[in-house]
Amino acid sequence: MTPSVSTAESRRVGKLPTPRGFVLAASLAMVVMALAGCSSTAGDSDDTSVTSGPSTTTAPGSGATDKPSTGSDVAIPTGVADSLPRLAPVPVSAADAVVGARAAVVDYNNLWNEIRNDPDLDPLTIAVVASDQGASVVVAEMESLAAEGIVSRGAVQYAISTAAAGAASYRDGTVLDFGNVAVSGCLDVSGISSTATDGSATDVSDVTRYVWDYTVLYGAEQGSWFVIKSALPETPVIC
Repeated sequence: MTPSVSTAESRRVGKLPTPRGFVLAASLAMVVMALAGCSSTAGDSDDTSVTSGPSTTTAPGSGATDKPSTGSDVAIPTGVADSLPRLAPVPVSAADAVVGARAAVVDYNNLWNEIRNDPDLDPLTIAVVASDQGASVVVAEMESLAAEGIVSRGAVQYAISTAAAGAASYRDGTVLDFGNVAVSGCLDVSGISSTATDGSATDVSDVTRYVWDYTVLYGAEQGSWFVIKSALPETPVIC
């Protein structure tokens, strides 16, 4: 789903530098987190298909949004997992799907921010709101930082631009007309700071805002929405 970003506000780039403390999903090895009945598990990823149908709706007011506010004073959420998963009814309309998926993206980013700032919080906690690549990107980031001895603090912020619902097919043959939602918006990583083992600040990119896409799938057995993909679009765009 291509977000509504004006030429004046953004420019297309061939490759975005990677700020420390935020690992781009495209470079990660897959660490599959199984979502029973509707997402792939290790060794049987071909058994599950998630089919994006034609866009059926966009979120109300989902044109170009205000850019997320920035700064290191952004409040870090705590106890996010305690209220998850956020139960939601089976979506019977595109509007239902968009509402549920948007909430899941907010929960996902809040929990990721909490994991980044709390060394005692297991990164696998992200599995309450994410599966497959959507979970692996979080786990891989924390493993990468730990391996390099880098401490990352602060929070990313995300402003949703568009959300479009489509069909999802499941391993048991079930099809939900509105079980899959493509979400796109502007990710701001300017609130993240990272330090090396000697206490010095790590190098950061001048690019701190770029379009980031999510695919959100309804888990029928769980009765909640899960982020199954969290990544740059095929053509990176600064927002």
